[in-house]
Amino acid sequence: MDPPEGAPGAVIGGYLGAHGVPGTTAHAHPRHRRAQRDGDGARVVAITLRHDGTHLLETGAAGPHPGDAACAARWVGADVPITAAWRLLAADPDVGPLVRRLRLPGVPGAPDAFEVAVTTVLGQQVSTAAARTQTGRLVARLGTPVTDPAGGLTHVFP
Repeated sequence: MDPPEGAPGAVIGGYLGAHGVPGTTAHAHPRHRRAQRDGDGARVVAITLRHDGTHLLETGAAGPHPGDAACAARWVGADVPITAAWRLLAADPDVGPLVRRLRLPGVPGAPDAFEVAVTTVLGQQVSTAAARTQTGRLVARLGTPVTDPAGGLTHVFP
């Protein structure tokens, strides 16, 4: 069953889908997959966003690797401790209701600080679609190849 429009799972899933890098992420809400670095190699992490229509309840990570749950939490922004900045945003009359509803102090789609920095720079002055295309080219040229039995994922972000 698809989440209601505006539900945290749908909002985060929509964000991940719109900003996903070709070859690195695949999205069919509520299931999302990502090629992830694993030591010197690469593997695929799959998450399912679960919600109650109001709050994101959990991100279930499928996979035998102990780091899958941590990767999933980073990927959807659920691993960052609530800070003074988050509390300040939650108290704001304009953005507070959304911040409190999502209950995510982190940034969805930001599993790695270097990746966020690169995609932010590539995304300046162009559309989201153009940034995805440019980032996809970078990943295809410089990323670590990954084996994806389900298909669609080709590389880990460099």
